[in-house]
Amino acid sequence: MISKSLIQLPKTFKEILGKEIDSDLVVSTDTRNIADENAFICLYGENFDAHSMLENIVEHSSIKVIIAEKKRTFPEVLRPFVEDHKITFVLVEDIFVYIRELASECVKYWKVDHKKIIGLTGSAGKTSSKEALFHILNSVFPGKVLATKGNLNNHIGVPLTLFRLTEEHDFAIVEMGTNAPSEIRLLAETALPDTGLITNVGAAHLERLIDLEGVFKEKSSLYHVINETTEGKGIVILPSDDIYLNRLKDFPGVITFGRDGHYKVSFTNEGLELSKGNSSWLFTNEIVEHHLLKNLAQAFILLRTMFSEKTNELFEAALTYSPKQKNRSEVIETQKHKIYLDAYNANPLSMKVAIDTFERLLKREGQDKKNSLLILGDMKELGTDSIRFHEELGEYIHQKNFENIFFVGEMGVPFERRLENVKKFSDVNILIENLKSEKIENKYILIKASRSLALEKLIDYFQ
Repeated sequence: MISKSLIQLPKTFKEILGKEIDSDLVVSTDTRNIADENAFICLYGENFDAHSMLENIVEHSSIKVIIAEKKRTFPEVLRPFVEDHKITFVLVEDIFVYIRELASECVKYWKVDHKKIIGLTGSAGKTSSKEALFHILNSVFPGKVLATKGNLNNHIGVPLTLFRLTEEHDFAIVEMGTNAPSEIRLLAETALPDTGLITNVGAAHLERLIDLEGVFKEKSSLYHVINETTEGKGIVILPSDDIYLNRLKDFPGVITFGRDGHYKVSFTNEGLELSKGNSSWLFTNEIVEHHLLKNLAQAFILLRTMFSEKTNELFEAALTYSPKQKNRSEVIETQKHKIYLDAYNANPLSMKVAIDTFERLLKREGQDKKNSLLILGDMKELGTDSIRFHEELGEYIHQKNFENIFFVGEMGVPFERRLENVKKFSDVNILIENLKSEKIENKYILIKASRSLALEKLIDYFQ
């Protein structure tokens, strides 16, 4: 909810047309889904412009305030609504800058009561870490926690998340994504997190971040903003096993975890063991994925740092966590197959993690790799190194001795250079047509690729 007193504070605010705003705002940005909101923000992109839909919005919704760019043509058909004080227009210079500035004002207003923002980013594992943080924190402080919905982690999603803050919330967990330099800094300067975590640095979005150094610089900016805005009092949790993030280990406010971290991490047959000094915790739930257990441990460390007196409660809550993310690290059982689905996104790091996890799943169930099938696809946004990364993925699978492999997309040729008998398909629909005439005997199947390949369509076929 946006306090009416904040509307004119952003530098990009220009003027108000109509009567003064007399109530706090609950905003919508989706013309297709306006319910009880009383304000609408006009966004636009390459293929749409909400400014062109205002007449329909005004006539068929409860909207009383419209926030729009002044430079765009004012729809004269709406002037009677303004003159009759039925609609108030907030005109701004740049809608995207304005919502970021307004969101920051909302945070400052909300924080007057010493409430806390947790920020997180990373090349992989952002969303699972957010879900783990929310589960633990909301278990200990029920109803007091706001978190990013879905993947609303960009220059639009972060402000929209912060607009949902109310005085009932004491904590907000804000996920931050990027695909270009300086985006994390902008998002962090908007959300003003007091503490945070960075999951890892991997080869993702290299078309604009160029290389791993560029990714490190981008992701580590979350730490730098927290350190700057809290005057060195903020805490950031980092994995010491990440060779890039470990470069920050001696920086003020950094707490590390890993083989050589402040918190020691080791994997046993029972799960993940975490220790610090004379204290230790064993995460023994049913999560088979090592990376998800590490994300859970990282979330626990962060929250324990914030609330050391509630360590036992936090740990008990962590043990009840179960990932529930559509198309991410899902194990789906059908009549004939057990499918490990991770088709939300893919980069070299997350692809290798998925393969390692699938390998452990086979081992845990006493299965030979001959009874498995890998259905993989392109890893997008890798820039000029895309061919090399796909070649390296093929080499990694070759070393793992997987025999049955399908590949979907444009990078099948470099992928198969060290492999034999790879079956290549240009898209998922062609693969599905092929499967109709080819009986799949393999019980265990891994499905993993970048989101644009839509490999989740295979689930309907296998079911």
